[in-house]
Amino acid sequence: MKHLIQCLSTSNIELLVNHLVDKGMGDIFAESSSLFQSSLNYDIELVLINYLAVRTIERIKKQKTVETEKLIKKLYQLPSTMFFSIQEIDEKFLLYLFRNPRKLGLNVEEILIEAHEDYLDYHYD
Repeated sequence: MKHLIQCLSTSNIELLVNHLVDKGMGDIFAESSSLFQSSLNYDIELVLINYLAVRTIERIKKQKTVETEKLIKKLYQLPSTMFFSIQEIDEKFLLYLFRNPRKLGLNVEEILIEAHEDYLDYHYD
């Protein structure tokens, strides 16, 4: 049986990062969206693409004080509290991107999310 997977969009990542910066790990997403609640209940796996997270963190750092090292540690601790994984942009993923061209007109976020969804179904030789 295949489980449900949802890649986080930049706006979802921004919600996540702001929550972790402002409230920390305690009572994660008590008043948050159903997407995060579903992940807390292990109904859906949330996937964070690390490149999109880095871009979002850099943008948020321009608006408020962010202890980047602590924030990254908190992000990497999330898989122990919810159905959450981090997609590293590693060599295999990059090779997959180069071998499987994307549609024209997509922005970087759309390309990475679409590629990750396709990547999950990709079979290595």
